[in-house]
Amino acid sequence: MSMVSIIAIGAISLTELILFVVNQTTQFLLALLAVQRFLIYFLPRFEKHLIFSVAGFKWLLWILYPLFAVGVSGSFMEVVPSMGYCV
Repeated sequence: MSMVSIIAIGAISLTELILFVVNQTTQFLLALLAVQRFLIYFLPRFEKHLIFSVAGFKWLLWILYPLFAVGVSGSFMEVVPSMGYCV
């Protein structure tokens, strides 16, 4: 394989990994929002305990992205050799 094709395969693999991590994190946040809205609707007296502050939400994002990236990258590295790529 030429160097250009190796770089192209690496760039494509990295792009797929980033998109997958962003997708998983977004789906998790959407599910968390759905549960939060459900609980606020049926248990309105706990609303002050269920609402995230801006700082809390930023902290959650700082935790979730690396958490999903580490979890996904481990399984992603197992898939790449089975596809025949030498990354």
